Amino acid sequence: MKTKLLFLFLLSFFLFSCEKDETTDYRALAAGEWEGTFKGDDMGTWTMNIKSDGSLTGGLLSTNVPGITFPGKGTVSVDGDILADIQVTSTTSSMTGKIDGNNMSGTWSNAIYGIGGTWSGSKK
Repeated sequence: MKTKLLFLFLLSFFLFSCEKDETTDYRALAAGEWEGTFKGDDMGTWTMNIKSDGSLTGGLLSTNVPGITFPGKGTVSVDGDILADIQVTSTTSSMTGKIDGNNMSGTWSNAIYGIGGTWSGSKK
């Protein structure tokens, strides 16, 4: 009887101690080219390049100001949270969002102009 109890104890110990709590590093998974659209108080398209360290650069093209790409930069966290700033003339618009597989989405806003909306896109 003691042998069976010891065996069950050891079996359960190994089953539960081998369980890993793996965290996905979205920075590496997100590395590459992305593109999408934004809408709301303004609309247009955006592109971004994400590096494996989570840094991102890109640009935004508004339908209200055709022919001018506004530059942006930001970061992707280990958890897949996106935070980017777009330099629009003399102000900055902010994009925040989340990566979900090969898609991403979120909101954008410009506090100076009091405008905002949503954005979404996918990996190229």
